[in-house]
Amino acid sequence: MEAKRGQFPRFYFLSNEDLLEIIGQSKDPKPILQHIGKMFEGIASLTIQTQGSKNNLTYEITELQSNDKPYEAIPLRQFAVDPKVEAWLKKLVNEMKASLRRLFYQYYHENSGSSKNRNEKEKMMAIIKQYPGQILITMCQLQWTTEVNGALVVLESSG
Repeated sequence: MEAKRGQFPRFYFLSNEDLLEIIGQSKDPKPILQHIGKMFEGIASLTIQTQGSKNNLTYEITELQSNDKPYEAIPLRQFAVDPKVEAWLKKLVNEMKASLRRLFYQYYHENSGSSKNRNEKEKMMAIIKQYPGQILITMCQLQWTTEVNGALVVLESSG
């Protein structure tokens, strides 16, 4: 078990019993979902698509679901579940980062620099409904920091 924990350090968040259950169910990701919140804070579940017949089932992870109600979903590029659980969990971490990066990029290019024009309630509500909270909070902090930095530069150059 220590070797598995060395291959995927988030296994250290699990008890020995939980880890044994995960290793024993590695080909079917659905029983592993009950432990996903222990390994990834803020993730309640994953959306899993099943393909194939009973003897030849394949699973693909398509979405992350948050703990919040109503849950927020982060779409992922679909990836297949590998028979080695630590391998597909590593893919999950990489895809999670890539998906958030895509959402940050999309938000930035659609909404950056337009805070002065976003005073209308319906425009702001559309943005709030379109993006997950993590993206909104982070981008608002980045925009605030950029605006404060710009104001300080102006003050410094005029003084």
